[in-house]
Amino acid sequence: MGLIDLQTDLKSLKFGKDRFGGGDSGQPFIKTPILEEPGKLAKLETEDFLLRGGVRAPLRALEDVVRLTKYISNPKSPSGLLFVLKQNLLSRVAAKPESIRKINPFNGGIYTPLSTLAQAGVGFAGIHLNKQGIDPTGLIPLLKLRTYESVIGKQDSENFEEDNRLVRTFIKRQDIIPSSVFLTRKNNVLTYGGGPGSILGIGRTRIKFSSYRTGINNPISKTSYFNNPNKREVKLREPIGEDFRKKKLDDGAFDPKNKTTYLSTSPDYKTKNIEKRLNFVDPGQPGDIKDYKVGKLSSITPFSPLGPSDRINAIPLYKSTTASPDDVTNDLIRFRIAIIDPTNPSQKTFIHFRAFIDSFSDSYKASWKGQSYMGRAEEFHKYGGFDRSISISFTVAAQSKEELIPIHKKLNFLASSLAPTYTNSGYMAGNMSQLTVGGYLFEQPGIINSVNLKVPNSSPWEIAIDTKGEEDTTVNQLPHMINVSISFTPIHTFRPSINGNNRTKLMGNIKKENNNFKDDNAYGDQNYIALSSTEGVNKYTTPSSASANDQPASPTLESQNILPTFPVISITNNPLNTTTP
Repeated sequence: MGLIDLQTDLKSLKFGKDRFGGGDSGQPFIKTPILEEPGKLAKLETEDFLLRGGVRAPLRALEDVVRLTKYISNPKSPSGLLFVLKQNLLSRVAAKPESIRKINPFNGGIYTPLSTLAQAGVGFAGIHLNKQGIDPTGLIPLLKLRTYESVIGKQDSENFEEDNRLVRTFIKRQDIIPSSVFLTRKNNVLTYGGGPGSILGIGRTRIKFSSYRTGINNPISKTSYFNNPNKREVKLREPIGEDFRKKKLDDGAFDPKNKTTYLSTSPDYKTKNIEKRLNFVDPGQPGDIKDYKVGKLSSITPFSPLGPSDRINAIPLYKSTTASPDDVTNDLIRFRIAIIDPTNPSQKTFIHFRAFIDSFSDSYKASWKGQSYMGRAEEFHKYGGFDRSISISFTVAAQSKEELIPIHKKLNFLASSLAPTYTNSGYMAGNMSQLTVGGYLFEQPGIINSVNLKVPNSSPWEIAIDTKGEEDTTVNQLPHMINVSISFTPIHTFRPSINGNNRTKLMGNIKKENNNFKDDNAYGDQNYIALSSTEGVNKYTTPSSASANDQPASPTLESQNILPTFPVISITNNPLNTTTP
């Protein structure tokens, strides 16, 4: 019995009958004979020289066109026609842009196989045609797909409100409309056939009004954009409402006894909001901005400038014995720098910036000197001294035009304080300063060692041109934001030493008796952290169970003239004649 030859001659196999039941799909659409010796193809035919794919790229593109044509028009299978139908259905259910004509039922533009066939034929040359539209090349005006740029470019500036769909919709739909008109318009901003609101393209998409409307659409509004002949925004600002927490707790909504375990009360936001409590003005307040050189004008009083948005930034330098009252200068935290006049220490020049604190560090250092003794491996240490340094970084940002020059004037003065003050006799005197940061530092005397000003990459610059394109002489070309870093060495008004207390132990069971947390220590005067917001008072002498208000400090050694205050150099006509109390 001989061996059976099971080898199959692949070249003898025929195409066709590739479906169940002996059906024929008509594929493959392109039949290419197998080369006897494929390695003999010319190198130029396959390498990417001038054309990707070599000189055979146009021939392959032609084969793709033939293949796609046979696929779309294949009488033996509906796959190609279903593909065309699906593309048009996707266009129908897409959102309708302004560039599509109203009479066009296809929101993304009509799709024809011509665009796919044309793209397959020219893609090798780097040409990109439009997928949608009767004319994929975009050269035939009435058959090409319109672009948004072409529609907007034809809109005359004088008729912009009538030509632009967004403005037209705003005018016709979003002005204050009586409820009866709302009913007739079914409360829709915009409607069109198909789109995301349809089901497989059947139905219409309706973009409805929001249930909660603001600005001129709010019933409390008193003015309208359309009543203003200049077509500028002059709507009044909505009043600040009450915080929901206070209202709910006042109404006793959470508990009949007006108690709650998960919600705290809040201040009266109508009278204690940030603008009224801190003399703060919202940079986004409404106003007329027709002329940048003039600044933002009031919506209520015509041609009346609103002034600076950040009133603290706009506060100029002033010389005084004490800082201005909090109702003028207070921020969320107190933040100011005072430069002491060395020729008249009771006078200080105060500098106020908004407390945009980026970083704050307070470094304490003890010096110990090591000493080695014979017979001992380790060193013995002797206390050698104490030092403290403070670093603070903050950002100065102009939020309106009126702040730009004042903040740079104040920064200039701050930088100049590191240079000397010359006395009447012509001698140099250094400038000491006082730093206030919340309740952590209060009028802390010290020396500013360095001031570093850095313009961040994210800061825009004022280019100082007016509405006519000419120089705006009211400002200069300056950055809107500056990062400020200060190195500060404090000079304490007490003798630096360890802070004292006299409590020896906790009495009773501290786990059960809360009264053992009462702080009745008699702290010393070494208040490195001030815990103070008023001269002469702090929280060190305030029992924790008492009122949170500052209480007068106990008599200090300094107040009894037993220890000197911080060192002061007396400047006379003779610079060598100095005394240190």
